[in-house]
Amino acid sequence: MIIQVIALVLLQYTYAQPGSLDPTFGIGGKVMTAIGTTSDQVFAMDIQSDGKIVVSGSSDKGNNKDFALVRYNYDGSLDVSFDGDGIVTTPIGLFNDIIYAIKIQSDGKIVVAGSVANGNTGTYTFSFALARYNSDGSLDNSFGSKGKVITAIGSTSSARAIGIQEDGKIVVAGSSMGNFALVRYNSDGTLDVTFDNDGIVTTSLSAYAVVSSGANALAIQKDGRIIAAGDGSFITNNYGPLGDFAMARYNTDGSLDSSFNHNGKVLTDFMGEEGATAIALQDDGKIILGGNRYYGHRNDCIVARYNANGSSDSTFHGGAAFPSFGPTSDYTTGVAVQSDGKVLLSGVTFHRDSIGLGDYDFAIARYTVNGQPDATFGNGGRVITAISTPRGNDQPTAIKLYYNRIYLAGYSNSRFSIAAYQKDAVVLPLTLLNFSADLSNLFVLCRWQTAREINTSHFIVQRSYDGISFEKIGRVQAEGNISNVYHFTDDLASVINQRSTIYYRLEMIDKDGTASYSSVASVKTTQKSSFTIFPNPAHTFVRVKGNGLQQIAVFDEHGKLVLIKNFPGNDSNTINTAHLPNGVYIVRLKDKQENVQTEKLIIK
Repeated sequence: MIIQVIALVLLQYTYAQPGSLDPTFGIGGKVMTAIGTTSDQVFAMDIQSDGKIVVSGSSDKGNNKDFALVRYNYDGSLDVSFDGDGIVTTPIGLFNDIIYAIKIQSDGKIVVAGSVANGNTGTYTFSFALARYNSDGSLDNSFGSKGKVITAIGSTSSARAIGIQEDGKIVVAGSSMGNFALVRYNSDGTLDVTFDNDGIVTTSLSAYAVVSSGANALAIQKDGRIIAAGDGSFITNNYGPLGDFAMARYNTDGSLDSSFNHNGKVLTDFMGEEGATAIALQDDGKIILGGNRYYGHRNDCIVARYNANGSSDSTFHGGAAFPSFGPTSDYTTGVAVQSDGKVLLSGVTFHRDSIGLGDYDFAIARYTVNGQPDATFGNGGRVITAISTPRGNDQPTAIKLYYNRIYLAGYSNSRFSIAAYQKDAVVLPLTLLNFSADLSNLFVLCRWQTAREINTSHFIVQRSYDGISFEKIGRVQAEGNISNVYHFTDDLASVINQRSTIYYRLEMIDKDGTASYSSVASVKTTQKSSFTIFPNPAHTFVRVKGNGLQQIAVFDEHGKLVLIKNFPGNDSNTINTAHLPNGVYIVRLKDKQENVQTEKLIIK
């Protein structure tokens, strides 16, 4: 059976100004989660195709930092299908294990990169550290050594950014002994020896030995070339060499790209002590860098745009804009580009209250395509948000876009935190998160999930035998809640032997009669039966027999995922069903070749 998941139309209903907190997320647009006993910090975030949010960083248990990940549902609640409670912590080394970057693969697996300390007392060094997780939060044993990879580069090194190539290879960027450091791994975590012969490239972006350079951000172009950005130096003043924005572009074999500013390197001086912290690519190939400048006893944010050849783009506010959020210091933590070309910069702003106490807050600035503040966004193109009140250490570290939402993730008073903002003020009927169709014996179970319904009337389920002409086969009334899960069963007994492929879609009807459509899910009626589940009916356990089982997922009669587990592929595998209430369930079985089989299960 083939399933096409189409979670992919996100429609919002809101009259709020762009930049307003989204009240349907968490409490008033904010979520905070405590993990460890002392200090939890977020440094990276990515969004799954189904709208779930994965944030990562470190959790301190009192004397040791471990890798930490938390996955949230679209409404901001913890996703309990992720390791049972939405939270995963993983020790990598002896101590000081920190995630600085995260990417979600196309198959749903989660790859994180950061650093691990070498040694446990006194002076110690660091190495690149990676881990890959299955979609249920368990470590992926097919990656590295039981899901983990540690790579030492020179005497000390630290990973800060990650990218996934279209062929599944993983590129990680950071610093090693004062240089840009890039490592490319095969999909199984081994070093890719086609990348500069050993999988590792180091590049100096400084003209002065006393000034270190390092990569803080990474982007992979559509043609496969790799851009790393961070800090370097090529000027000096009375106090010695100063840091500058630095970029390097690499060919797919790890060599510097000579078409990029003639030698593969770009350094930009903004008349201070500077460094780039974030990168984003526009669809036209132009490059957005975000970073910081220390000048005149304060720190300022910078957002700069470059042409595809590395030259400064003067059409963007003369090449760079300098957002200011407050009277003291601001720090850039991320950049993003909207589909309309507007540029977002996230940062942290510092200010003192009336009695002189300091406070840090989340901050966003939005710019038009020509580098001017976007007056339609927040207050004059800026938004400042206090996460912890009345006073807190709110430090945003990552920004992501997902349809009409802008997410900022970071940490607030040592807790994981996220804020969700409205990107645009549009009025549309609902949020469709996903729609799928599963074949089970002579029936097809259509399932869909919405995150918001305002003025939605009902859904029409449609079926087609050619993917072109669709007929109505059922109607489901909208429930009107913030989060809803629906299902509809189609009886195919009369046609299942006559049709090899059947197509389904949703028509979504608003109360004023306007309609929109989902994408199409196709189901092949000839299903390869590789697995057998028994006993069925079951009570406390179910055993799956067959070769090459990779994953089992169990859905209740409403289409809600209630259990998911990955397997190493043994002939016989058992899952515990004692916690499941009596009823009818759909079991989805997937093998290592991504073939999917569905079966009906009764628990009693």
